[in-house]
Amino acid sequence: MSKSHNPGDSQKRPAVDQSAGAITGLVGCCVTTLLMGTLHAWSVLVADLEAVTGIARAAVSMVYSGALVCLTLAVLVAVPLYSRWSPSFLIFIAAVVAGAGLLIAGTGSLTWLVVGYSIVFGAANGLAYGFALQLSARVWPARPGFAMGITTASYGLGAVIGAQILGWSADVSGSLATLRMHAVSFFVLAPLLWFLIRQSGVSYVSATSGTADDGESLDSRQLIRYWLAYGLACAAGLMAIAHAEPFLSSLGGSTRSLSIQGVAAMGVGNVVAGVVAGVAADRIAVGRIVVLLPLVSAAALLLAAFVDSVVAGVVAIVVVGLCYGATIAVYPLVVAKAFGSGRSAKAYGRVFTSWGLAGLVAPIVAGYMFDATQSYRLPMLLALCLSVISAVVASTFNTDAHGTSRRSR
Repeated sequence: MSKSHNPGDSQKRPAVDQSAGAITGLVGCCVTTLLMGTLHAWSVLVADLEAVTGIARAAVSMVYSGALVCLTLAVLVAVPLYSRWSPSFLIFIAAVVAGAGLLIAGTGSLTWLVVGYSIVFGAANGLAYGFALQLSARVWPARPGFAMGITTASYGLGAVIGAQILGWSADVSGSLATLRMHAVSFFVLAPLLWFLIRQSGVSYVSATSGTADDGESLDSRQLIRYWLAYGLACAAGLMAIAHAEPFLSSLGGSTRSLSIQGVAAMGVGNVVAGVVAGVAADRIAVGRIVVLLPLVSAAALLLAAFVDSVVAGVVAIVVVGLCYGATIAVYPLVVAKAFGSGRSAKAYGRVFTSWGLAGLVAPIVAGYMFDATQSYRLPMLLALCLSVISAVVASTFNTDAHGTSRRSR
């Protein structure tokens, strides 16, 4: 075990029961990602922010896009901090910085929205999410798929719950007050997160390799395959998910309530699928899972492209959401198995950039296609093609029947 650089954690503590420590640590990781996942509930604040501040809708929407960029960059570049600071200290700092970002954003001008929400909150979000995801596998090394799956699912759940709570708060108190109150929730929960992670006794040092993420170079050809397969699968899912409500509404003018229920079901299914996929990854070959998921998604997208009823559209979009949720939950484990626990965070940070790119580009491309054709058929067919290509690329992963990968040379 490496020595902590946080003076407060350097004191000798009594040994923690392994099972109790594992549960405490996993709860800490899940609460961290649950809290950070609220970043993706931004859309419920957009209309009120536009009305209150007078900022154009496009500019308000770009605040969230900027947050995605900073989140992605933080997952990529923050890896050295994982082993430099103690886990409890890092999570605490990330939560406090995230709260500070929200407090800044609550001042209301476009400049401070960008600084507070896009840059500060976005970067703190990426730091906390990326670290909690990697730490969860070390908290529960016997079942890393389950640990990573439920931690990822908690991130998605944060977006679902956040949309409900923040949306209600924005209706009652306004969007700027909501941002400031949300900042307080981070300040209040930061000590709890510190306590949970500290009590678990977990260290970022790998329990299997005995080393933290090192400076070894990664096989670029292997990395590109994982980057491409993950990015294409995410792009396909996000194309459909980002336009889920207008897609369902376009199938029937008098069925908006059913459309909204379908989107909600898709969000919940996304979360559940993350847990199920993580559990499955501990039991069957992960290589099969990352090939099967985009193929199932492609079948659902084919249905979505030619469907003419809202009920069938809901079924299709929920299946796409399930596959997307499972994909983002299982890929961290796939990457960890491919590159080894000592280099998993570094490798995943690079692979994760494909998610950031997909999140920025895919919804916009789908929107342009709809504007050009006044139909969602072409975007759904494009998403189908991306899913199939993802499955083809994933089939080249060097994964054996036990779910372990052989490093390319």
